[in-house]
Amino acid sequence: MSFRSIQHRRSFWRQFRLIFLPLALSVLILFSLVSSVHFYRQAYISGSHFSPLTPKSQRSFSFNVARANLPADSGSELLLKITKEKNAFGSTRYWHSGSVVLSLPLQISTCGICIRLALWDPGVYRVTLSNHSGDLVFSSLLTVIAPLALYRDDIILIFVTLWLSWASGRLAVSILGGERPFIPVDMQRKVQMGLIAAGLMALGLIFIPYPELHTHQASKTSIMSMGSDSPSGKEPSTLESEGRIDAVPIALSPPGTIIPPGYLTIRHHMDSWTEFGRTLTVFEGATASLGATGSFFLLPDDGRYFLSLWASTSSGKSLADTHWVLRSLPVSPPLPVALLSGLALFSLSGFFWGLLIRTPFYRHSGK
Repeated sequence: MSFRSIQHRRSFWRQFRLIFLPLALSVLILFSLVSSVHFYRQAYISGSHFSPLTPKSQRSFSFNVARANLPADSGSELLLKITKEKNAFGSTRYWHSGSVVLSLPLQISTCGICIRLALWDPGVYRVTLSNHSGDLVFSSLLTVIAPLALYRDDIILIFVTLWLSWASGRLAVSILGGERPFIPVDMQRKVQMGLIAAGLMALGLIFIPYPELHTHQASKTSIMSMGSDSPSGKEPSTLESEGRIDAVPIALSPPGTIIPPGYLTIRHHMDSWTEFGRTLTVFEGATASLGATGSFFLLPDDGRYFLSLWASTSSGKSLADTHWVLRSLPVSPPLPVALLSGLALFSLSGFFWGLLIRTPFYRHSGK
C-alpha cells in the first residue's frame, strides 16, 4: 500500500511539472513582454512637462513648463533645483539619495521654461522651480530608468563566468576519468537544487547596494569654489561624487563674479566602455545671472565638463561666446566585496555542476 502511494505521488508530481511549469513559464514570458512594451512606450512618449515621460539615464530629455502655467508674479527668472530622492534597483548610484545634483537660475522666455537635461543615475528625482522669494512655483517627481546597455556587460560577464566554470568542471571530469566524483542518482536532485540556490545567492550578492564611501570632504552642504586649486592650474576641479554622502558640488562661476544671463550648455565627454567618445549634453537652456552660491553642479563622473555661454554684448548687436572647463577628479571606490563574493560563488557553483552532476553524455542509453 505504501509502495502504491509513493508511486501515485511520483506520478502526480511528474504530471504537475509537465502541466504547471510550461504554463507558469508562458505566463512569465507574457508578463515580461507586456512590461517591456509598457516601459518602452514610457521611454518615448511625451508627458505634460517631460519628454520623454520616463527618460533614460545618461540620455538628454526636454523639460518644458509653459508660460501660461507659471504664476503671474514669477518675475523674469526662476531657480531650478534637481534633488535625487531615491536610487533605482541595480543603479550605479553615482549620486547619493537626498543630494541636490543641479541648481541653476533660469530665464523665463516666451515659451516659459524650455531646457534640455540629462541625469546620470536611474532613480526618482524631485524637480522644483522657485521664485526670488523662495516660494515653490513648480514641483514634480521624475523617474529615470536605466537603458538596457547599462546591464548588458553585467549579463555577459555572468554568462561567461558560469560557462567557463562549468567547462572547467567538465574538463576536470575528463582528466579524472573513472576516478571522477560519483553522486548517486537519487542525490543528484538535491545537489542540483543546492547549486541553483548558490547561484541565486550569488545574484543577491552582486546586486545588493554598495556600502557608502568613506568621508573625503568636510561638508555635504558646502560648495566647492570655482577658483580652487587644480593639477593643471587652469581648470577648477573637485572630486567626482561616486555615491558619497559628503560629495561637494562645484560652483559654476568664480567667487565674487557674476556671469551675465545667456544661453548655457554643459557637455561631458563620456569614457565608459559602452559610451566611449560620445558627448553627453548635461544641460542646455537660457540662464539668468550665475552667482557662486545659487548655481552649482554635483559632478557625477570623472573627466572634464565643457561649459559654453552665449550672451549679448554691451552694444546688444552681437553675441559673446565664453568657454570654461570644470574638471572632476576620480575617487577610488571601496573594494566591492559583495560583487567579488557573488562572482566567486557563481564560479564555484558552475564548477561543481560540471564536476558532480552526471548528464546523459555519461549514461548508457537503454541500460
